[in-house]
Amino acid sequence: MYCYLGKRFKIIAVSSLLFVSAFIFVVNLPVYALEQNFQKTSSTDLIDKASQSHAQINVLRREDPIDMDAIESLYTNDIQPLVQEVDVNNDFALDADILQAIEDMKNQVDTALAAQVVDKTIRRVFFIMALSRANKVKDEFGQLTTAELNKLWDEGFAAFDSVDGTVGQTAKVLSVDKLFILDSSDPGLNDNVIRAFINGQDAINKDSLSQDDGGSDADLTRIKVQRQIIRFTMERGFYLIVLKEVKGALEKRDDNPDGAKVNQKEGEVLHRAIASKVARDNPEGNVIIEDQLSGPLEGIVAETLIKEYSKAWMAGTIRELDGNSGAMRDGDIPKAIETAHEGILFASMFIDDLEQRLGKDLRDTVTRTFGNLILSSAKGSVDDALEQRNILREILEQYEENL
Repeated sequence: MYCYLGKRFKIIAVSSLLFVSAFIFVVNLPVYALEQNFQKTSSTDLIDKASQSHAQINVLRREDPIDMDAIESLYTNDIQPLVQEVDVNNDFALDADILQAIEDMKNQVDTALAAQVVDKTIRRVFFIMALSRANKVKDEFGQLTTAELNKLWDEGFAAFDSVDGTVGQTAKVLSVDKLFILDSSDPGLNDNVIRAFINGQDAINKDSLSQDDGGSDADLTRIKVQRQIIRFTMERGFYLIVLKEVKGALEKRDDNPDGAKVNQKEGEVLHRAIASKVARDNPEGNVIIEDQLSGPLEGIVAETLIKEYSKAWMAGTIRELDGNSGAMRDGDIPKAIETAHEGILFASMFIDDLEQRLGKDLRDTVTRTFGNLILSSAKGSVDDALEQRNILREILEQYEENL
């Protein structure tokens, strides 16, 4: 079955072709070098200053003795306003958490652990700000001026740039005996995010391909796609750094339990940035993860952690496949494209573990089939989309059986 596409949907289909190409960078190997750097067009002084002060705090907290007055001054003068903005917009209490941790450092109460709370909570704030600015560009694309949109997009990039070291992680997989976590390939996450910001800036400036004759449909679709890539890639980076800290805790817990506790605390605080995403699709698993990241060191089980994370990512993938099915049935092509995009990005979260358990051929099949699903959705081809979803569901069932 094939549905005729009007001009609006043809434009969206072109953007979907671009997305399939972009997905090679998001999920598949090899990693390609970044072709250019993002160039801001407006001032981001407040975020830049907060980032510089955060870097200074990280230097000061490693000194002996620690200059707590300097740390407190840097935080309250340059970083706290951003933290309070995030608190107000999300009903959080991150400022209180940071101030309590600073007080604990002053009083030498678990100083090393308190220092991690300060550092990792500030990183979480930059993470939230990057996503919130990208969300606002998407939500207000038709209302704000180009200059206003560029300002928000630049601020989102500046916030990301403040945590690029956190996002830019290597993939992690279980050891053969499933007792430890090992480094794997480099997925090039930072470059993926930078590309997305470059492509989003291009869309904001209405500098699209020749097929886009000035209408806003393709530009908005491109923004939606780049925002998805930014969000999922940064979340993937935070997920991988949690696994990195768990890896350190497991390697140190017998010979250096104090160092292992620091790694565990880092993992605990970093997990909070993605906890809501995990809890949405695997609430029981999120409790298990949080218990392991905050409980006794001997309670950390690498296989269980990766299993519970993967169950959440897989459930999100299946939810988007269901959404794609409903959208195709209703003839809602933009929604079908959106859910296919979301599904492929959810799959990127567990694709390395899937490859380890099921092999590279099935990993490649997942990548290729999701690309086909996006194209089938853009064309309105109900039967083709059904075929792609069935292939994906069969592989996901195999993966679940192997978890």
